[in-house]
Formats: sequence, C-alpha cells, structure tokens
Amino acid sequence: MRKTLFTLAVFALASPALAQRVNCDGAESSGTGANSCDGNVRMYAYPVTEEDGQDLTDVYIGTDDCDPAKYSEVCSPPGWTFAIETTTEDHYPEKTQHGALSAGPDGLCPCVAHWNDGGTGGGLPSNAFIFGFNNKEPSHDVGWRTIDALASSANEDWAKMVGAATDATDGLGPVHGPRTGVIPTVSGWGFAVMLLLIAAAGTVVIRRRAAVASA
Repeated sequence: MRKTLFTLAVFALASPALAQRVNCDGAESSGTGANSCDGNVRMYAYPVTEEDGQDLTDVYIGTDDCDPAKYSEVCSPPGWTFAIETTTEDHYPEKTQHGALSAGPDGLCPCVAHWNDGGTGGGLPSNAFIFGFNNKEPSHDVGWRTIDALASSANEDWAKMVGAATDATDGLGPVHGPRTGVIPTVSGWGFAVMLLLIAAAGTVVIRRRAAVASA
C-alpha cells in the first residue's frame, strides 16, 4: 500500500499540469480579427483557454508600444481590468507567420498588455475568452504569461509554432504584439508621390535661400 501511494505521489510530481493556451487571431497577425469579445474586428486578438482546471487571474502579452493612449476597443472578460505596464517580456523584432517557428527570442519588449481579474476571483466564461485590442502599430513575435488562482504561472515556448498552429502545440508558442520604430513600406504611386514631395520641399528651400541672398 505504501509503495502504491509513493508511486502515485512520484507520478503526480513528475506529471506537469496542462499548460494554458494563448493563441493569436488578430487582423494584424494575419488572422481574421473577427473572433473577439463582441464579434467586431480587432487588430490584435488572443483566444485564451484555461487548461489546468484553475481559474485564470492574469494574462500578459508583450508589446513595444508603452503608450496606453494608442490602445482602443479593448476586449476583457466582465469585471476584468486592462493596463499597459512597464514589465519586460521576451520578443523577436520581426513578424513570423502563423504556424512557423520564430527565430527568437532576441531581446525584450519594454512593456506588457496586462489583463487582471479585478478582484472577481478569476476565471473565464466557459473556460475560454478572446482578449484583444486595436493598435495601429505593426506586429512582431512576443511572449506571453498567464497566472491562475493558485499563483501558478505559464508562458510561451519558443520551440513551438507562432500563433495559430495546426497540431497539439496550438496556443503554446509565442504570439504577435505591437512593435514600434518601424518605417512603413512605401511602393508604387505612394513612393512616387513621396519623391515628388521631397523634391518640392527642396525646391522651396533653394528658392528661399536664393531670395535671401539677392536681397
């Protein structure tokens, strides 16, 4: 009997709880963006699933954008709060397509988007919820972290595929979060217009200098 109990105890210690799953489905992340709390499109959307039988109390998503004013239409469970906090999170400064492996981590996000249960006791409706927000910045690979009611923490595994995978690793890898300091790509007519504007500005400066010199 004692041997049986000892074996069960060792097995329980050796068998980790199921990881929480944080997925990625925002429009900026090459997802639909429509799978959000109210059915409207979000640039960043994160389907989160409680997998260990414990109610979640906190969800963190890495972000390079530390300006709270640039986040809008936030999706949160009833009673939960949302804040941008100066806490670092692993990232990779490029965007990896869903279902592929990131080359990260490489560096840190300076901030996180943090959802907290707001004292409600935690837990997601039907053990799942799609968190999200709008932010105009382009995306890159970021880490995430969850905390449950027992203060157990789970986070991304960079050896797993980014975002929405297609196998048992779905929701275990990094996701996408806002990235700042990216120069927008301009091509076609937009590039031509930009060159014309630069040329026009240069012409105005030259004429003003010539006028001053001749005065």
